[in-house]
Amino acid sequence: MVAIPTQLPLPWSKIQTQSVRAGAFRVKDSVREALKGALDKAYSEFGMDREAVANELSRLVGEQVSVHTINNWLSEAKTDRRFPLEYVKALALICGDTEIIDAALGPEFSVMDEAGRAVYEYGAMVLEDKVRGKARRRLEEKAIRSVKFEV
Repeated sequence: MVAIPTQLPLPWSKIQTQSVRAGAFRVKDSVREALKGALDKAYSEFGMDREAVANELSRLVGEQVSVHTINNWLSEAKTDRRFPLEYVKALALICGDTEIIDAALGPEFSVMDEAGRAVYEYGAMVLEDKVRGKARRRLEEKAIRSVKFEV
């Protein structure tokens, strides 16, 4: 008789997502709207119609993407045709719009470009300086109180 290995049970109480409601990460509608917004931006700012976007997307991802494919991604009726995650970087660069990334990630995460990252890091440094300044002032006051000066 051969023993069949079984999968160990997961400790469900320790899963971090246990408190997240079912369906909370369903973002297909917001991704579809962000995709439409990105394509509208590509047309209004760069004069790129869907065919031009499809051609450039095909070139960047190395796979054939047609206008019909883009239309299927945007169609509410074609629920089985979703925008592939591996195309998101290329589309964001083509359209100059990162909203689709934000829509996919939701409010819990955010993506920053290089300028945004610089602003974030600068802000973090300013806050660190303020915290250090408060600590410095507390130590200074303590030092002044503890030192006896002769006048």
